[in-house]
Amino acid sequence: MDRYRKQSDSNLRRCISFYYKKEMIFKVIYLTVAAYLFFICVLLLVQALR
Repeated sequence: MDRYRKQSDSNLRRCISFYYKKEMIFKVIYLTVAAYLFFICVLLLVQALR
């Protein structure tokens, strides 16, 4: 019984670490897209003000 609990615990930990890695990747993608959109907005503003 104890051995089974340890096994499930390690599986859970692996699942959590995988989820955290996925979250990090999504955050990086989100920040990249946000920076790209901000850059485009700044370029459009500069074009309009010129």
